[in-house]
Amino acid sequence: MCAKQKIIERHCKQALNFVQTPIVTYTAPNRDWRLIDSYFFFFSLHRLLRDIISAKLQYVVGIGVISIKNQLPTTTCQPNHVLSANNWPNIIQQWLYPPTCLLCENPGYRHYDLCFDCHDALPFNNNACPCCGLSLPPHNTEQLCGQCLAKHPSFDSTLALLSYQEPVRHLVRSLKYKSNYASARLLGSLIADKLSTRTDLPQLIIPVPLHPSRYRERGFNQAIEIARPISKALKIPLGLNQCVRIRKTTAQSELPARQRAKNIKRAFEVRMKIPANHIAILDDVVTTSATVAELAKTIRASGVLKIEVWACARA
Repeated sequence: MCAKQKIIERHCKQALNFVQTPIVTYTAPNRDWRLIDSYFFFFSLHRLLRDIISAKLQYVVGIGVISIKNQLPTTTCQPNHVLSANNWPNIIQQWLYPPTCLLCENPGYRHYDLCFDCHDALPFNNNACPCCGLSLPPHNTEQLCGQCLAKHPSFDSTLALLSYQEPVRHLVRSLKYKSNYASARLLGSLIADKLSTRTDLPQLIIPVPLHPSRYRERGFNQAIEIARPISKALKIPLGLNQCVRIRKTTAQSELPARQRAKNIKRAFEVRMKIPANHIAILDDVVTTSATVAELAKTIRASGVLKIEVWACARA
């Protein structure tokens, strides 16, 4: 190892002394290159991981550059956000694989795999029936849609974040039929951010179960994959074993609306006690609400008091 490499390595090790030189990330407007020294870490990744894992204090890793300042005054600059040392895998992933838009391949916006323009163009289902999530006309001042006023469904409320049109249709279908797990992560993150300010969150998330034969055919349950980032972000456990699908049915998408309720009737069963009085059923798309209504009816019969429905989109 040449002298120059030894000097760079020694500086890097000194920079990772978290007691004297905390690592912080600065946004472009706050960077003051007269006050801080910048080190480009070209030494091996395993050495960086070793030092980060051993850290006891909080740190932030920037993408490509880690900025260090000895005894940096707290009033000079403030970091964007601080992540605990236990989150080092997420930080390294953001550093090595920054978010990229799934629709146009531009750099991602915030932590989404979606750029700002594509995010802004999403068809958010803002004016919707709070009970079933059906989109309502802008001038509609009724609290519930006519169908829910006539007959209240077996669940209490619905959050259908988006309308089922392009590009949402593309994201959902790429997940279901092309195993694009990045779409699940994106859709789940959007729902989690929408719910992040709520104080009355459910105690359990139950993704709509697939029949074992359908699960073997597809290899995964898209509702579970969407639920994972929501569970992680909101710290709500997933209920994957309480409810099962006991009857193989024709795909709901292949049936007209009038036959869907009959097709899904008695298709679910509660096998284990549900350890919650307030739960959320999660599905990818709600069309006629027949599937979530049948599952909610089965769960309600087991003693659960409050049932919400969360979905990526409402058709």
